[in-house]
Amino acid sequence: MKRNVLLLPLLIFLLIAAALLWQLARNAQGDDPTALESALTGKPVPAFRLESLDRPGQYYGAGALTQGNRCCLTSGPPGARPAAPSIST
Repeated sequence: MKRNVLLLPLLIFLLIAAALLWQLARNAQGDDPTALESALTGKPVPAFRLESLDRPGQYYGAGALTQGNRCCLTSGPPGARPAAPSIST
């Protein structure tokens, strides 16, 4: 019984090593673990209307995302004045 308990860490190590070697073999065959399939690829952006934080009365819609403009949305602590959005073309 004592011998079986002493072999348990070795068995766990061997199982983890086998799993890691299996993944390395898959990577060597061309499987990319960072490539994730998205269910939304190729689908249109849903319609939305979002008011600007620094310019009340100005709204952004789905078209703002599809025009190629980049926008950085940030948030800060409650009550803090929002910084102007960084938009580059």
